[in-house]
This record gives sequence, structure tokens and C-alpha cells, in this order.
Amino acid sequence: MKTVSLISILFMTLIACTAYAQSPISAKPSEFAQSKEWNKVGPRLQALWLSALKENFSSQEKVRCFVRVRAPYSRGDKSFLISSGFSVQLFSGTIARGRMNIKDLPNVASLPFVESIKLATK
Repeated sequence: MKTVSLISILFMTLIACTAYAQSPISAKPSEFAQSKEWNKVGPRLQALWLSALKENFSSQEKVRCFVRVRAPYSRGDKSFLISSGFSVQLFSGTIARGRMNIKDLPNVASLPFVESIKLATK
């Protein structure tokens, strides 16, 4: 009986996660700067986003970033980051280091477990 209950809970969680991953983030990229997720983004990354928006995201160059997630970190968090466009290179504690295309910033920032996103320095 415990196995059936556990399987049904896992199945319902999988359905909820799939529905969340397929939901649209924002109708227009210009609306991101007025969203609550914008506050998760560091000032240097905000400036880069606004610059890319003016250029209609013409550059496909990936930016190096640090993403702080809510503790405790799980493998599911990493999977959601990857599916949102963030290429995870390293996870240490609650900090993920990686790269993403600047146009994917709203997708990553909208994840509920993401607390902040900062541009990495060279």
C-alpha cells in the first residue's frame, strides 16, 4: 500500500512539473523589466538585458552567471535550470555557475526556487 501511495505522489508531482515547465513565461520580452522576477537579477545583468532588448537579441553569445537557489538544492532544480536555458557547469551549495543566452534570462528568473542571478566577472 505504501508503494502505491508513493508512486501516485511521484506521478502527480511529475504531472505538475511538466505543466509548469510548459507554461509561457511572459507574453513580451519588454514586460520582463516590470515583473517581480526582474528584482532577482543583478544590476549588471539588468543593464546587459536592456541593451540586448534594444538590439532585438541579435547576439547569440552566452553570458556567464551565478544563480542562487533556495536551500535545499535538489537535482530537480538543476533539471529545471537546464530546461529553462541555463547550462549548469558547477553546483556548490546553493550556487550554480553556468552560462545562458541573455534572451533566456526571464525563463530562469521565473523559476520559483531561484533567489538571484548575477553576472560573473572575468
